[in-house]
Amino acid sequence: MSPKYGNTLRCAVILLVLIGSGPVVAQVSDDFSAPAFNDTLWQTVDPVGDSSFSQSGGRLIISVPAGTNHDLWTTGNNSARIVQSTADGDFEIEAKFESAPGAAFQIQGVIAEQDTQNYIRLDYYHDGTSLRIYATGFTNDLPTNYANFSVPTADFLYLRLGRTGSQWQAQYSLDGSIWIAISTFTHTLSVTNTGVYAGNVGTPAPAFAAVVDYFFNTASPIDPEDGGVVDVTPPVISNVIATPAVTTAQITFSTDEPAHGQVSYGLTNALELGTVLGSGLQFNHTVDLLGLTP
Repeated sequence: MSPKYGNTLRCAVILLVLIGSGPVVAQVSDDFSAPAFNDTLWQTVDPVGDSSFSQSGGRLIISVPAGTNHDLWTTGNNSARIVQSTADGDFEIEAKFESAPGAAFQIQGVIAEQDTQNYIRLDYYHDGTSLRIYATGFTNDLPTNYANFSVPTADFLYLRLGRTGSQWQAQYSLDGSIWIAISTFTHTLSVTNTGVYAGNVGTPAPAFAAVVDYFFNTASPIDPEDGGVVDVTPPVISNVIATPAVTTAQITFSTDEPAHGQVSYGLTNALELGTVLGSGLQFNHTVDLLGLTP
């Protein structure tokens, strides 16, 4: 064997070892359109032990029940979340939500974490009056607030979180096209995971289901998302209950996927008295009919 050939062989072996031992380079985009949840890519994290995770119709659903807090605060990160291994480098992630917090204090957002005490949260939450954007970095459970302001509600809510070294850029969008800067800030973090989460807090805490359409690494998004398939199958309606009062009535019902609810009503089959719309995409719907004649 010539010296040249032997040197070449040794270099090749060293190169293979380096490639095999490296970390995940960047986040893997997921539009949740596969028949089953990708548990080789994602890890589910349920610190309280009572949350649920499901995937159907090109959506991921993270549900937290009423009565227990799933907060991200000074006592640690107790949100229900999915995370994937992420190298400690520069990146930009984007998530689209088909749900909107509508009661205090329901939460949904994206996260970049070093561990349960050191992370950055970027989310939408409801304060009981309005929908708000919140950006916070935690160092050993101590928060530094970078943004907290109200925004209009919308059927779809988008978040982007980008990192360049210790500089972070947070943005939101209500249509996926026009992006609005939330904050640019400096925060030191050794990133190990990124993902999406759902949370709640209160006395009692309200139930909430975060509906995630996709989680993207913006450098390699899935296009077309969900394979370009348009959902034309109507939701299945169940558990319809009408609760009348003297001049009002409350109509509640459920759907098997997030949907817009509406109730049309009248004294005849023509439903001539009008139509009342529900509030955004929901699984559980409540519509109030007002000004009725006894």
